[in-house]
Amino acid sequence: WKVHDHNQLFYYLTPRKNFWMRFNLENHFSAQLYFIKVREFMLDSVDCYIIMQNGEVRHFAGGETKKLSEKDIYSVNSLFPLYLTQNEKAQVYI
Repeated sequence: WKVHDHNQLFYYLTPRKNFWMRFNLENHFSAQLYFIKVREFMLDSVDCYIIMQNGEVRHFAGGETKKLSEKDIYSVNSLFPLYLTQNEKAQVYI
């Protein structure tokens, strides 16, 4: 892992082919369904791994090479569902 320098422009047309992001989420409200949205539709593939507080790992795939009919949510964007109960935490890798 390398921490991103916020002073540099993060742009998808770079010589690198793969980027990973990791962040933590915690739901401070009542149980709710959330969506993680990757708005850049020109990415060939987008993998989303969600590690739930109980250790369960959920995997979702999206991106331009995935047919719309094969996506978990029918959208040109990559949308990944995340249901969290109150005070539940999750770690997300995209």
